[in-house]
Amino acid sequence: MIRRLAPLAVAALILIVPACGGTSEEPAGTPQTEAAAPDAPAAPADVLQSFYKHLNEKDYDAALALYSAEARKVVDDPGMMGPDAFRAWAYEETKGGTISNVAIQGTTENTVDYTLTFADGSTVSKKVSAVQEDGTWKLGMVQ
Repeated sequence: MIRRLAPLAVAALILIVPACGGTSEEPAGTPQTEAAAPDAPAAPADVLQSFYKHLNEKDYDAALALYSAEARKVVDDPGMMGPDAFRAWAYEETKGGTISNVAIQGTTENTVDYTLTFADGSTVSKKVSAVQEDGTWKLGMVQ
């Protein structure tokens, strides 16, 4: 009887053990972030984490989608900034896509204070405003 149950026990372990934890491999250069619950509305800090993830990966359209309507006007207007200037800013902001961590230092009602850490070990502290548009948090211009 034990010989008949042994294969079932092994099969059960094969199915259960991977679900118990461990780590997933992230591509090099991907900022570490903490995921929100799937049904939870994204908080300003979560939106900020996503914003820098997209910038680091040079996915500028996805990053721009997280900007508020007011911030988008600035970026989209060639007389104020323009898309090419935004890409240049994003490259400098991420030191060429080398952000290794985005650490939230604190949040107030509409502001997120945070620190960027880069692959070379350097850090910079920043803040950004956030507004709700149609029930979704969007970012203002990074300060």
